[in-house]
Amino acid sequence: MRIRTLVSAVAVAVICSAAPGAASAQPVHADPAGPPLTVAQADLDKALTCTTDLHDATRDPVLLTPAFATDQQSFGWNYLQSLPAIGFPVCSLSLPDAGYGDLQISAQYVVHAVRTMAADSGRKVVMMGHQHGPLNELWALTFWPDLPALVSDVISLATPYNGTDSARSGCDDSQECPPANWQIAQPDRSS
Repeated sequence: MRIRTLVSAVAVAVICSAAPGAASAQPVHADPAGPPLTVAQADLDKALTCTTDLHDATRDPVLLTPAFATDQQSFGWNYLQSLPAIGFPVCSLSLPDAGYGDLQISAQYVVHAVRTMAADSGRKVVMMGHQHGPLNELWALTFWPDLPALVSDVISLATPYNGTDSARSGCDDSQECPPANWQIAQPDRSS
């Protein structure tokens, strides 16, 4: 059986290498910026709010990425007030579904925010998030290769990098959960 498999593999390799155009085939390169954003531009723009000093920034601006809440609910009483007061330009995201949506989609808002902030300020961006906000940031940094060069620091507050049991609290008895809850929940180890 092993010999037949090996002979078949060699035959396929020989046939493919002898195919017309095989020697001139060019490798397919991924877009250096990463995958295209699938969220509508208007939605990306609507989710991002920045202080008026972003364009004239003399310090790296800070992107605040909330957890299961709006930017005002997560940061309105603290960093949205204190950072501008000490001279940091600040932008914040208010994600659709208050952040309960798919983290893969939420990461696109982070990508757009970082690119916009870096372009408008001419500076690198400090990413700062709470709870699962930094998971959106990490996803963005991982899958959009142009992003790390635009970021100076990542500040993570109480982020469940290994998952969390508390994510199951958003689930009902039928185990219907918002996508983000499933994505950050620790696996059930009871069985």
